Amino acid sequence: MLQDTAIILESYIKLSYFWSIPNEWNALESSLRSTRDLNTFKMALQRKFSSLNLAKLYNHGIAQSSVTHARIRMGLSALNG
Repeated sequence: MLQDTAIILESYIKLSYFWSIPNEWNALESSLRSTRDLNTFKMALQRKFSSLNLAKLYNHGIAQSSVTHARIRMGLSALNG
């Protein structure tokens, strides 16, 4: 049981924001990473990612309820028993 919990925790950590963001940052073009002006950086990111087809289903609602729902779906909530 403890080993299963450790495996689930390790998988969860690797999918977390703090684990993945350095890889995402390093994947950006160096010209984008070296932008000094925040507004220019934001506009460049919007242009880069505007063509992505993001699921509208996940882009609405109250943040806390969305987080709770995601935890339940992934089996990471105390409600899952």
